[in-house]
Amino acid sequence: MYPSWTSRAPGGIIKNIGRIKLKPAASVSVFHRNEKLYALEDASYPFLLEPESLQTIGEDRLGIENGFYNAHPKIDGKTGEWIHFGIEPSPTFFLHLTELDATDAVVNHRRIKLDQNLFIHDYFVTAHHIIMNMHPCEVHALPFLLGLRSFAKCFKWAAEKGNLLLVFNRGQRFHEEPVRLETDSCWMWHSINAFERNNEIIADFVGYEYPDHFIGNDPATWAVMEGREIEFLYPGKVRRYVIDPGRNTVKGEILFEGNYEFPFINRDHWCHEYRYCYLVKSQGKLIGYPYNTLARLYVETGETSEFAFSASEKVEEPVFVKKPDTPANEQAGWLLSIVHNEEIGISTLAILDAEDIPNGPVARIQLDHHTPLSFHGFWKQS
Repeated sequence: MYPSWTSRAPGGIIKNIGRIKLKPAASVSVFHRNEKLYALEDASYPFLLEPESLQTIGEDRLGIENGFYNAHPKIDGKTGEWIHFGIEPSPTFFLHLTELDATDAVVNHRRIKLDQNLFIHDYFVTAHHIIMNMHPCEVHALPFLLGLRSFAKCFKWAAEKGNLLLVFNRGQRFHEEPVRLETDSCWMWHSINAFERNNEIIADFVGYEYPDHFIGNDPATWAVMEGREIEFLYPGKVRRYVIDPGRNTVKGEILFEGNYEFPFINRDHWCHEYRYCYLVKSQGKLIGYPYNTLARLYVETGETSEFAFSASEKVEEPVFVKKPDTPANEQAGWLLSIVHNEEIGISTLAILDAEDIPNGPVARIQLDHHTPLSFHGFWKQS
C-alpha cells in the first residue's frame, strides 16, 4: 500500500516517514490522442493505457526525460498542439512548460525555478500565450516528510500574498521571461477557457474567494471522503481576468454568482474565443458537495439554462460531445454526465441535448451498480 495525495499509507508514522515521492495513481483525467490513451494526475507524468482493454502499458514522459506534467493539458482547438505544465516537487519547486505539435513531437520545453512552493492544479492557454495563475496555496512539506500528514494536508492558504499571474509566450518567443502581474487572492481548481481579444487576454475560470472547502480545520472535501455532509462558506463562482500584458494590468470580475465546478466547453474552441460553457452546480441552500444540477452559461450575455436532477441524484462533470457536421454551431452537441442515485445505489449515464438543457435527459444508460466519484472524462469518436 502506498501514500496518496490525500491519505497516508497504512501503518502510521513508521510506514510513512521519509517517503518523499508519491506513487502516481494517474486518476484525475484522461486524453485520447493520436491513437494513444493517456491517464494523468498532478506533479507526475502520464501513463499509457491500451485504448480498448484499458490495461496499463506504463509511464510516458512525452519525449522529455525527467519532465513533469499535470492533469490539465490543453489542446489548441485550431492547430491541434498539446500544451502542458507541471510542478516538480523538490526542496525548491520547479515549473515545467512543454509544447508538443499535432503529432506529439516536442517543440519547446523549459524548467523554471519558482519563488515559492505552491500547489497549482490548472492554468490558461491562448493562441499565443500560457498564463499561470499562481494562487497562494503554500506547501509546507515537513509534516508529510515526517509521516504525520498526507501531502494535501500540508497546504496553507496565504490570502494576504494574493495571486501572481505569469504570462508566457508560446511559439518562437517561448523562452522569453514572463510578464508578472499581481491580483487579489482567489483559489482556482479549474480554468474554463482563455483567448485573445485585441491586445487583451480574456481568462475565465471557477474561482473561490477562500478555499474553505479544501483547506482548514474540517474542510468539506475531507468530510465527503469520510461520508459526512458539511457546508462551506465560499462557493465556486464563474470569474474572469482581463489581462493586458502590454500595459501590465489585470482586472478581475465575477460573471456568474452561484456554486459551480467542473467546467467543460466545445473543445474546438479551446484557446480561442467561445460563448458557452457547461458546469455542475449546487441548488438552493446547499453550499457545498455534492452537485445536483447541470448548467449552460452564455458567458457574453449572462444567460443561463439549467436542469436540476432529483434530490437523491448527484451529477459529475458534463462532457460535451459535438454533433457531426455542425462546425459553425458551437452549442450543437450532447452533454454526457454520470449521475449517481443515492436511494437505489446505482449510477446512470445521462445524455442531454446541449441546446435544450432545461428539458433534461433525452436518454439514460442505466448500470446495475454504482461508479466511484470521479473527476474528468474525454470523448473518443468511434
